[in-house]
Order: sequence, then C-alpha cells, then structure tokens
Amino acid sequence: MTNQKSCGIITYVVKIYADMAKSADALASGASPHKGVEVQVLLSAPKWQTDLFGDQSAFSFIKGGIRLQHFLQNPVRHNAEYIGWCLCFYAVWQRFIFQIEAITPVDWTLGLFDTIAVLSGASLLQIASRKRLPLKRYLSKKAMSGRAFLFFLCVFFSAQLLYSLFGNTLELILELFGFTAMGSGTITLQNKTIWYFLYTAFFAPLGEEFIYRGFVLHRLERYGKVYAIILSALLFSVMHGNFLQMIFAFLTGLVLGFVALEYSILWSILLHIINNFLYGEILYRILSTAPLFVQDYIYRGINIAFFAIGAFWLLHRRKDLQSYLHQNHTPKKHYCTTLTAIGILLFLLWGIYQGVCNITQLN
Repeated sequence: MTNQKSCGIITYVVKIYADMAKSADALASGASPHKGVEVQVLLSAPKWQTDLFGDQSAFSFIKGGIRLQHFLQNPVRHNAEYIGWCLCFYAVWQRFIFQIEAITPVDWTLGLFDTIAVLSGASLLQIASRKRLPLKRYLSKKAMSGRAFLFFLCVFFSAQLLYSLFGNTLELILELFGFTAMGSGTITLQNKTIWYFLYTAFFAPLGEEFIYRGFVLHRLERYGKVYAIILSALLFSVMHGNFLQMIFAFLTGLVLGFVALEYSILWSILLHIINNFLYGEILYRILSTAPLFVQDYIYRGINIAFFAIGAFWLLHRRKDLQSYLHQNHTPKKHYCTTLTAIGILLFLLWGIYQGVCNITQLN
C-alpha cells in the first residue's frame, strides 16, 4: 500500500509539473495559458489523496503554488516590472544628479544638471533596450500631412483650458485650507540661465519623449495601442512630481502618445518643443511686462480658441476615434496587472510623494 501511494504521489507531481511546463511554454510564445490546469490536475488526482492528506489542505497549497507560478510568469507583469524598475532607476539617477547640483555654488549651472540628468537617463534606457527597441522603430511610421499636424496641435493646446479649469479648482480647494500646490521655488526671468532656457525649450522635450514615447510606449505597445498610450501618459504625468502639472502632462501625454505611435516620435518631439518653447518661454517673455489682468485675458483667449477648434475637430472625427478605440481595445486585466507591478507601484508612489512635498503652506 505504501509503494502504491508513493508511486501515485510521484505520478501526480510529474503531471503537475508537465502541465505547468505546457502553460509556461504557452506564455513564452505569447499565447494564453491553459486556464484549466489547476482544475484538471485536481480532478484527475487518485483516491489516495483523501486518505493521505485528509482535508486536502496540501492540495490547496499545490493549487496556490501553480497559480503563483502563473502569476509570476505573466508576460504583461514581466514587461511592467521591467519598465517600472527602469523608471525607478531613472528617478534615482535624477536625484543623484540633482544632489551634485545642490552642492555646486555657481548660479549659471541652473538647468545644466537637469539637462545632464534627462539626456543621460534617456541614453541609458535606450542602450539597455536597443536590441528589442531599435531607434528605427520609433521613426518609421506613416507620413504626417500639414492638416493632420494642425489638428494635433489644436487638440494638444486645447488641454491648456482643461488644465486651467482643473488646476484652478484644485488650487482653490487647497487655499481654503491654507495650502498651495504651486511649490516654494519659483523660477523668474531674472534668475533663468541660458542652460535653463535650453533645458525647458529643447532638451527636456527631447529626453522625455525618448523615455516615455520611445522606451515606455513601445514596450507597452505589444499589449494594445490604447493601453500603451494611456499608461505611458500616466507615467509621464506622475514623473513631474507636481499635482497641477500632472493634470496637463496626462492630457498632453495622450496626444503625444498617439502621434508617436501612429506617425513618428519626431512629430511628438516637435509638438513638445512648440509647447515648451513658444508657449512656455517666448509667449511668457513677451507678456511678462504686461499687467497681470492683461496676461490673464490673453492666455484665456488663446486657450479658449484652441479648445474650440480642437473640440470641433474631435467631434467631427468622433467615429474614427471610436473605431480606433474599439480596434485597439485591451482587456481590463492588463491594466490591473500593470498597475500592481511592484516597479510601477514604486514609481507611482514616488511621484505622488513628490507631489505631496510640493504642497506648501501659504505665507
């Protein structure tokens, strides 16, 4: 009887690992795992299982082990973990560079270390993924017409009005409790350096696009375009570490992600530069000498105009948008799997922590 039980146990364990291997091969090839592995194994167990284990607690443990292995072998989770830990490395690398800047007493270096951090970080991530994501994959897309670019430009800038509405509402709520999300440090025209101008206008858009619309977006693309666009925009927004900036970054990240995925990363870089250079630097410098109420009216007028044009075009092409969303649909479980990956969670929590730190008391 003992030999019979021993042989039965060995046969049962072999069958478990054989089914686990089949499931692992299916996962590796990109196919769906065999969902009936656990049920099939437990139902086919010989009668000695009850005599030997009684309440079958050991079999519950084995079943849990199989599910754990499937959980760890999930390719969506593996991909998310890789992206998350790479972004965590980039965040740590940034902090290291900024610590060097903090001990540098020279004022003209403002913006220099930011440039070094973003360009070196983007270069390291690209080197790490050069075999799987060659540069030509970011570039070789369909051609962009002038009309299409104008459409995306209007939709992109229409986010300014939504950002103003949500941002002002959030700031108003915080001010009711004596706080502000504007942050304590303010960069003015007087303390801006040439390096800071070059960083905000050109180097930041270049580096951030290669990180979030290059590395992140294209690693997520294999599981769905809409999924990749939404999650890359979310990670891009959290990176800013400021709740007000997160709103605008997420909205514009959706547009930049679509443009980079369907056309080329060069076009998303251009859109990003136009926003930072023309809207963030040139227009700000032109209006800096005007009274505040004049600046407010001009900014609101520009935002409303872009929003009206962008909303009209989106409504006009809503069927194309609905078709795109339907054709590139991703199961909801992939979103849950990605957002519960440890690396992604750490990066999100770090961005939220930075946002909380930027909330300060009003003077």
